[in-house]
Amino acid sequence: MDTHPSRLKLVEENAVRLKLRSITPLLGDWTQLAHQFSDSADKVLLDVPCSGTGTLRRKVDARWHKRPEDIPQLAQLQSHLLDAAAIALRKGGVLVYATCSIEPEEDEEVIKAFLERHDEFIVEDPRPFLPAEIPDAVTPDNFLRLFPHRHNTDGIFAVRLRKK
Repeated sequence: MDTHPSRLKLVEENAVRLKLRSITPLLGDWTQLAHQFSDSADKVLLDVPCSGTGTLRRKVDARWHKRPEDIPQLAQLQSHLLDAAAIALRKGGVLVYATCSIEPEEDEEVIKAFLERHDEFIVEDPRPFLPAEIPDAVTPDNFLRLFPHRHNTDGIFAVRLRKK
């Protein structure tokens, strides 16, 4: 689900290219429509809008479009999207939250605040789902944190949450 038709077109094109028939792109605002999916999802991948600071190595000009005051607004949107995902997820379901940001305000802080609001969620160890080549990418809190200079990737944050 996305609010931008152009992004949904990319999803559709990639689904056709990869011969994935189980994908149905939906145009809309997740924070407004999640109630329609209450307790119906086994898994949710929440790739949230973010500052994109983890992609600056590849997108050098993007740095001129970033403003520090954008981060608190993005963190608020990310929190709303997480709360909506919590509604849609069934008991025992898995929610993966991901950003291409290296800003704690969009990553660890958003997740820690979410867990304070939602004690029905626990953080799971992501290592069983990761390649062995990145053992140093998991923090003591079981957050996945990739850095361009260390992992030769974009800066990425992800966490795997299970609804108890």
